[in-house]
Amino acid sequence: MSYKININDFEGPLDLLLFFIQRDKLNIYDIPISKITNDFLKHLNEIKDKNIEIGAEFIYMASLLMKIKSKMLLPQDSIDDEEIIDPRQDLVLKLIEYKKFKQISGRISKMGNNYFEKHKTLINESFQSSFNIEDNIAIGNLDLYELIKTFENLIQNVPNNNIHEVFNESFSIKEQIRVIEKKITNKKRLAFKSIFKSNQSKAYLVCTFIALLEMIKKGMIKIEQKKSYDEIYLINNNN
Repeated sequence: MSYKININDFEGPLDLLLFFIQRDKLNIYDIPISKITNDFLKHLNEIKDKNIEIGAEFIYMASLLMKIKSKMLLPQDSIDDEEIIDPRQDLVLKLIEYKKFKQISGRISKMGNNYFEKHKTLINESFQSSFNIEDNIAIGNLDLYELIKTFENLIQNVPNNNIHEVFNESFSIKEQIRVIEKKITNKKRLAFKSIFKSNQSKAYLVCTFIALLEMIKKGMIKIEQKKSYDEIYLINNNN
């Protein structure tokens, strides 16, 4: 079966790779790197032939796939078994994390929050850029997926008939960044849950969370959790 795919249908290179894996029912833990690299490059060439601009993140992923493919072709005879590291390992972990992220973002969207759906591309960019070593983003010692999972649990406790939903709310991501900045100024750290108000609407909470992701992406703050289920803190990188 042939598939017509459009780059605009995907929210980044990980999204496209995950599509190939699911389409061809490939084992995500044992990716046939030669096949998936060829599929990825073929798709980029088709886009190029249509004079459609290819994003830098897709070009970066293409070079990464070629690098992994080259390493897979190197002879391993002279290397001890204990020293062999699968060149696909990092990519597999990224894809697994991204798959989990998509599942969670889908669940949040199903809660009826249009604001989350509206800004899903921005959230995807923040999530995917955390995997790009060229961006050098200081996230902290907590997995970004776990942060999103924590937010999902938090927003589930907000009633759908919240009184604030009735009003025509006016807020923006830039405004929420300023709100968080004001709260964390002159502090070394701030509890993650303290930036959210339980009496606010889901749209407001999602906007605040997106603002937080933007601040992480820009290196303004990082996140920290000493051990699983402990309080999550925002660390001010400007102090």
